[in-house]
Amino acid sequence: RLGVLMETIKSVRKELGITKKAMARRMNVSRPTYDKYESNPGKMRVWRAKQLASILGITLEDILRISEDMEKSRSS
Repeated sequence: RLGVLMETIKSVRKELGITKKAMARRMNVSRPTYDKYESNPGKMRVWRAKQLASILGITLEDILRISEDMEKSRSS
């Protein structure tokens, strides 16, 4: 499940043309810290996850819905 969540965040970020470096800068964290968030979103605090979603122009609910849709399409 976390793998799909990670893919969702990465996919949306790439669709918007935002680099990891730019995300880190917007979140006011180092690039390695952002890498950790994207590779293991389960370790992210809720307020950081909301910040990330806001930068991507979506909600946490959107991220979860997209992740669920990705998971369903893989299993069918």
